[in-house]
Formats: sequence, structure tokens, C-alpha cells
Amino acid sequence: MSCASNSGGEETKAKAKASASTLLAPQQFKDKMEQLNNELVLDLRSHGELHSVGPIKGAQNLDFNSGRFQSAIPQLDKNTPVMLYCAGGNRSSQAAKLLNDAGFKEVYDLQGGVTAWKNAGFQVARHSH
Repeated sequence: MSCASNSGGEETKAKAKASASTLLAPQQFKDKMEQLNNELVLDLRSHGELHSVGPIKGAQNLDFNSGRFQSAIPQLDKNTPVMLYCAGGNRSSQAAKLLNDAGFKEVYDLQGGVTAWKNAGFQVARHSH
């Protein structure tokens, strides 16, 4: 009976789960969006935040803090790649973990959020109602 083999198995599972989402720098995120034809890009910011800085073109808004994102998870296809961003990266990392835990195969998270996107010189769309 070896305790080491049990803890090794736990560590391997944790690493496998952690690798299910990929943190991407703005240029990588943009390239991946183009590769996937903007299939499912989710903006996790609030309505008020969208007025300050518009969304990345092609993104759908599911406010993380309102619970809209969490409510939508069961309706999303686990085999469809999901791209996430928020203002600075905190909510999107939490959302990525939720999707990983729910069994999603491909999750991409914009490092630094829309702030990093804009700082990299990429455009955002104008927010419309």
C-alpha cells in the first residue's frame, strides 16, 4: 500500500483538468477567433461595462456576475470551442474553470481581458441595444 501512488494519481487528474482551458495573449486570441470563425465568443462583462468599452466584434454577452453565464452552461455544446473574456481576466478565468468542470473540451481565455485586447491595438465594436 503506497500513499505516493494515490497522490500521484490525484496530481495527474488535477493537471489534466487544468490543461482543459488555454490562456491566450491578445494576438493568439484574435488568431484563434479567426481560425474558429468566431463560433462562440462570450463577453462576460456587465451591460454597464459594455457601454464604457464595446464588445469584441462577434461576441455574445453573458454577464458573469448576474448569473446569466452560469444559467447558459447547460444549453452550450461541450464539443464547441468556447472563447471567453471579461474586462481584466478574473471573471473569464472563473468561467473557464466552470466550463472545464462541466466537461467542455476546448476553452480559451483572453489573458488580461478586453483591456489587454485594446492595449494591443485591436478594435472593439460599438455597443448596441
